[in-house]
Amino acid sequence: MNKHGFLEELLRRLSHLPQAERDKAASFFDRNYSRSFTIRNSLDGALLSFPPQGEETVFEFKGRRAGELTYIYSPFSDEEVDLFDRSKERVICLYSPADEDAPPARRFYIRFGERFDVAACRVELSYSPSQAFLSAKARIRVTARVGGLDSLKFRFNPDLEILKITDAEKRELFYTVDKLRQLLYVYLIRPVPADAETSVEIYYRGRIVPPIPSTDVIGQAGATERVIFQPRFETYLFTQSGLWYPAPADEDYFQARLRIIVPPEYKCVAVGDMLEKASWEQMGDAVEIEKAGSAIYTFETRKPVKYLSFIIGKFDKRKIKKAQYGKYFHFCLQSLFFILCLFSLRPGLFL
Repeated sequence: MNKHGFLEELLRRLSHLPQAERDKAASFFDRNYSRSFTIRNSLDGALLSFPPQGEETVFEFKGRRAGELTYIYSPFSDEEVDLFDRSKERVICLYSPADEDAPPARRFYIRFGERFDVAACRVELSYSPSQAFLSAKARIRVTARVGGLDSLKFRFNPDLEILKITDAEKRELFYTVDKLRQLLYVYLIRPVPADAETSVEIYYRGRIVPPIPSTDVIGQAGATERVIFQPRFETYLFTQSGLWYPAPADEDYFQARLRIIVPPEYKCVAVGDMLEKASWEQMGDAVEIEKAGSAIYTFETRKPVKYLSFIIGKFDKRKIKKAQYGKYFHFCLQSLFFILCLFSLRPGLFL
């Protein structure tokens, strides 16, 4: 159902109310329509609505101090209740209410296993710090764990514009985006049999500013304390919290290869070993931005990783005596790499 049809049905059910009340309800609907029970059609960009199923419920309300909050009840989820802070765009709590009529007992969930495993992820991207603009292509290879795999799910930043998604045969695929849960659904043309591999390529771009890394470990003493970890110098640190690439929706480990294009005055360090550093004139085209004179860094992981991270900055290589400090600069790069490894293996330390 499209937006117009959904609004007509709403006003029909409110026909017994005065016109002023119906106009007020229509204005609220227009403002909050895209927040719940909608997906974006990848063909024309329009929103499609799906009426709530069963006992699904969503309440939007505003508190004087708490701001705009959303209460979601979905009996089809493991955590049936979801309280979401709209103003800060964060989940406050997830839980399943206890049944008052039933005896105390632990809840039991049945899972049928993961539908697919991410085997490898290859990302080619360019980032312009002055414009905070990212342009990228991600090629993700997956292995089906169930027979008839017909869709893929990834965590992805909904503020980034998806240009197109293609399969291994370069056929354009249909997709939908869940902005509330920051999920991307890709629908395959042909179901994939169990244990077979397939791949998709996702082209996307948009303005994105890396979120400030913070730690929730030190700040446990007080409810209002928040310890900020901010790298020095002019740096841009992209971690899992920014969802700058299509990441597995569930816990998964995969091989990765990153090709990062940055302005010539910046340097880059990422998860994995640096295989190559070159200038734009020495390489072929990858993504669409002005890259004359840009530096290109290529990284590849030796072992499967859980997350991808990279940092761009104006790092200085100081002139020091090799006899005394020959490994100083190498140590600095190792320190940056260590930080990225922490984000890759223990993201909770800095989210």
